[in-house]
Amino acid sequence: MFGNLCSTVKTISLGILCFPGNQVYSQTWDGVGTLYKISSGGSLFNQLIIAPNGNYYVSFYDSGLQKGSVKKYDGTSWSDVGGVSGVGAQYGNYSSLSGDAQGNLYFTNKNSASLEVRKFDGSEWSQLPNAETTNIFAQSSAVSPTSNIPYVFSGASSGSVKKFSNGTWTNVGATGFTGSTNTSSPKIIINNGQIYVSHNGSGLKVHTIAENAAPTDAWTLL
Repeated sequence: MFGNLCSTVKTISLGILCFPGNQVYSQTWDGVGTLYKISSGGSLFNQLIIAPNGNYYVSFYDSGLQKGSVKKYDGTSWSDVGGVSGVGAQYGNYSSLSGDAQGNLYFTNKNSASLEVRKFDGSEWSQLPNAETTNIFAQSSAVSPTSNIPYVFSGASSGSVKKFSNGTWTNVGATGFTGSTNTSSPKIIINNGQIYVSHNGSGLKVHTIAENAAPTDAWTLL
């Protein structure tokens, strides 16, 4: 239904012309949906995900709204998730987006000296407790495909991964494994019970730990 979707909100369609002994590939880009531009202004911190339920979502900081924005593509057009044109606090940036198999979305963003997290439950947005209360910048989020528990990875405490369970955020593994609070280009994925995080700190590094690790367990550098 969706074809191939890429981060610039375009699809690519391939046509092949065959000649004796040769193949010529023709590529054209098409706009996805009825609008060429889906933000009201410029955009930053763009995120594109295919949720486990198969839906396509994008999140970004919309300079026209001066807020974060989350939109869904239904196969024909884009719409604001939850009917809300702006998500999060004003100037909330350094955002990320993740989703679970139950249709929940988690939108995270930096605001002042905190890491805010908001959940969309299929009908409306609600704000969860802040995952961090220190001044962080880039961060990343993911949801466990087995437990549907959300996780966030940031440079807080020189490297921190937390999960939200029973109404509170708790550390997964020991903090400090990145060696710096200035963690750039962080990414987190969860697969087969393992958490994998990558970050750029004096070179690209990847660490892993079990998703049910205790707050004192050590991370393994791959």
